[in-house]
Amino acid sequence: MRGPSGHGPSGARAPAGPVVDGGGQPAETEPAETEPAETEPAETEPAETESAGHPEPMGEAGVATEGEREVTDGRVAAPELRPVIVAGSAAAGAAPSTDAWIAALASPSNPISQVAARGVGEVVSHAALGWEPPSDLARWIRQVGAHTTAVLPVVRVGRIAAVFSLTAAGDRAPFVEADLAFLTELAARAGVVLERIEREHSARDGAAKLHETLRGAAPTVPAGLQVASRYLPAGAAGDAGGEWFDVIDLGAGRAALVIGGVRGRGLRTSAAMGQLRAAARACARLDLPPGEVLALLDGVVADMPGDEVATCIYAIAELDTGVLTLASAGHPPPLVVAPDGLVSRLYMAVGSPLGEVRRDPAGHADATEYTVRLGRGYLIALFTAGLVRGGGRDVDAGVSDLAAVLARYSDAPADHLDPLATAACVGLGRDGQPAPAADAAALLIARLPDEPTAGPALLDVTVDGPTGLHAVRAQCRLALENAELPVEIIDTVVLVLSELTSNAVRHGRPPLSVRLRLRLRRLGDRAVVEVADGGGRLPRRRQASLDDEAGRGLDLVSRLAVRHGFRPIPDGKVVWAEVDLVAPSPADSVVP
Repeated sequence: MRGPSGHGPSGARAPAGPVVDGGGQPAETEPAETEPAETEPAETEPAETESAGHPEPMGEAGVATEGEREVTDGRVAAPELRPVIVAGSAAAGAAPSTDAWIAALASPSNPISQVAARGVGEVVSHAALGWEPPSDLARWIRQVGAHTTAVLPVVRVGRIAAVFSLTAAGDRAPFVEADLAFLTELAARAGVVLERIEREHSARDGAAKLHETLRGAAPTVPAGLQVASRYLPAGAAGDAGGEWFDVIDLGAGRAALVIGGVRGRGLRTSAAMGQLRAAARACARLDLPPGEVLALLDGVVADMPGDEVATCIYAIAELDTGVLTLASAGHPPPLVVAPDGLVSRLYMAVGSPLGEVRRDPAGHADATEYTVRLGRGYLIALFTAGLVRGGGRDVDAGVSDLAAVLARYSDAPADHLDPLATAACVGLGRDGQPAPAADAAALLIARLPDEPTAGPALLDVTVDGPTGLHAVRAQCRLALENAELPVEIIDTVVLVLSELTSNAVRHGRPPLSVRLRLRLRRLGDRAVVEVADGGGRLPRRRQASLDDEAGRGLDLVSRLAVRHGFRPIPDGKVVWAEVDLVAPSPADSVVP
């Protein structure tokens, strides 16, 4: 916002005082919105503007907070005040600092607070002795030869929202009471601008809060996987973009790493991002392959109102084997860092962005799955284009810069990747406030475990139809007894294995195999039971009635296992369950 000043007979400009906000956050300003009408150009030429900082609200005597405003004898108590903009003309030199105006507002007798309390403008003569300004402000008044200041309330929606002051100096004619009518109109226009600024800030803050909410809390990371992430908002004002990431524990030693972005900024983009993230999590619950997940997400984006377009990478990491299966829809491929610091870019086929099929059905390319086997301790860096495209770089140059940072910091502790994520952002120029044109950016770094998270398989056999069920149960019990587990835990694991194997024999197709292994986790050990068969029909949990003789298998498994699920494989499916190897305490076993 610009503080207007006038010309005296010699053409010298008068400096302007501050616009003081009467509550709310300091606002960004648009100078063109508050220039006065051209009816009196000699009196209203704008001065140069400098943006004030964000001082803390004053709470001294005579300056009440906005929540304490009461009507007493027809007068309204002064609202809480803080400097928002301090503007000075070129002829007068630098205007007083924001700190100087903060000190001025601390005085109960200062004219700005008095006008805020009365709601009526006035002209203050600096020759009078009614108010002694602080030393810094008094020095500035003497240096520029200031003689009068017009102080006017800015009224918005029936309340005093700010105070507008203009100081005349040098040869400029002093302000008089007759000037107040025109200056009051000028202050009214400033009120319109403040209202518009407040609406824009409210919309921006609402979009940012919505984006933060829809991105969700910190994800639950599977044992052995180390993760660090960053989200950087768009532009110097921190606009909410459509970038997002997620880590989803798929169970049985597998995790989904997801990153994506919806083009655009603002409330609508944040809402689209939230829908896309929720849909990705729903697909993860079905444990679908990456290519199928992106195909479903493509339909979700296509069904959104408007012409939304998004990019996404969906990857599944097998923590024990280091196998990474991923697919990309218009998103830059990730970087992979070996323990020795060698950085590689995964050159993989990239499909069309999500939602692009509506614009170009003929040129649409489906996402293609890509599988690579990584070693222990490998690091995977997924990022959005906004991170590597900052500072005017093209995407390839930005990826090279990111790779250089990852190579330098590849020896970061495996259990603390935050310094690496910070270094990556700093290395790409996103350590502080981004430039106004900067896009939102997201970064997700994951490191595979250095050591196996599961021991060798205690049982890995093929089941030969119904006749093999008894043998599998016996082998499972023997293997668990050799592991010296408590009897009650052995009974639970055997029962879960028996139910999953029986379902596979009855509803699946050969070949049928059973694998039992123990997995070390942060919260204790678990037994992982996996039953694979050649049938493509996925199991469904039924609600069996009292008269039904079947249909209770998965219900029983869900009650005994910590978690269970299934996933399609090229030649059938795998149904799995995880059982805690720590017996519950007696208190935990009591049913209320």
